[in-house]
Amino acid sequence: MKRSLLTAVLMVFFASAFAQPGVLDQTFGVGGKVITSPPNYSDVSAAVGLQSTGKIVVVGEAGQFSGGGFAVRRFNMDGSVDSTFGINGIAGKAINANDGSSCIAIQPDDKVLLGGSTNSYMSGETYFVIMRFTVNGVLDSSFGNLGISTVNFAYSSENRDYPIDLFVRPNGKIIACGTSGDGFSATGGFALAQLKTNGSVDSAFGTNGKILMDTFFWSQPTYVLQPDGKIVGGGFINRPFTSNPSFALVRFTANGHLDSSFGNNGFGVDTLANFSPSDAMLQANGKIVFAGYFRVNGAGATVVRFNSNGYLDTTFGNGGVAKNIITDNTTN
Repeated sequence: MKRSLLTAVLMVFFASAFAQPGVLDQTFGVGGKVITSPPNYSDVSAAVGLQSTGKIVVVGEAGQFSGGGFAVRRFNMDGSVDSTFGINGIAGKAINANDGSSCIAIQPDDKVLLGGSTNSYMSGETYFVIMRFTVNGVLDSSFGNLGISTVNFAYSSENRDYPIDLFVRPNGKIIACGTSGDGFSATGGFALAQLKTNGSVDSAFGTNGKILMDTFFWSQPTYVLQPDGKIVGGGFINRPFTSNPSFALVRFTANGHLDSSFGNNGFGVDTLANFSPSDAMLQANGKIVFAGYFRVNGAGATVVRFNSNGYLDTTFGNGGVAKNIITDNTTN
């Protein structure tokens, strides 16, 4: 196999009062960076998590697992590979030829949840995969089927399910949030599933453990979990026969139903034409912040803030939107 030019890059920046903010931490790795590139394999990193011990966990794909299976790496606080995790710092498992990690969550007991998708040889469908690893980097046999749980939303015969975010509730239940759609028509929408602590689908959530809401996404949504257990999702949508693509904002109750107290019967009321979010966060005051860009007039970096009731926060930026055009036709 061709050797990867870059497997994983970790960079740590100073946050000290005695150092210039934003400067690479020279005590981490080499010059503030850690680059792993094992010989004869092509690897990819997707998401990073932090354990209570300060150790850094990275999920992605690794060529050593049947040419590109799901993988987890762990690093010590100084950036060195933690050889006590898995085998020489890495653990993983291949399911099919098209495995792809996309998100991570660390449980309070420091077990690692990896979220991703795989494509079935038999049906051609792509579906959610959630794996759980012990603190030592071994698939947790008490979770799902020998450490692996799968969720198929069955949107269509060309089903494409991709998890975007993983959350762990205080009771230990796991929310896998993403998108489900049709691989041929490129339509789809919000897709969420709740798992019990043992990895089985929790039928008490939504409809038989799942939420599938068709909004004709062009791009993947992003989510936040509120302290009260409610889930907020936002994504760029384009409905057929319309010429005004817009931003969809929705909130679900803790038990997986539209929250009628939010916006207009569960939906945010400001469509923000052509806004495409990349990530979201919840502020301590309950306000919801999305970072992304507008798809017209230059793809500039943009931050949008909503009040907890689903309405744009007009005290923020210009009518709720802070926009900074960096350069046309780029999202970087």
